[in-house]
Amino acid sequence: MVKIAQRRESVVFHFDASNFKMEVTDTLIKKYRNEIRFSPGKEPYITYKVSQNSDNIIVKKVKEFLKTIRRLTNM
Repeated sequence: MVKIAQRRESVVFHFDASNFKMEVTDTLIKKYRNEIRFSPGKEPYITYKVSQNSDNIIVKKVKEFLKTIRRLTNM
């Protein structure tokens, strides 16, 4: 992961294309369904729609999302 940025009700996770595993995206889409959008390209990224205004809830959801990514990439 190269960068994480928050945009309104979404959090954007930018990845290094050379280390990015496409199968991780497939699993995330199955789990999070319409809460995430994947954008392939030179610098692939995933937009995670949190739709919560509370900073504590956003942080909690982002931590869980990162744990899921870590678990999937270490398989």
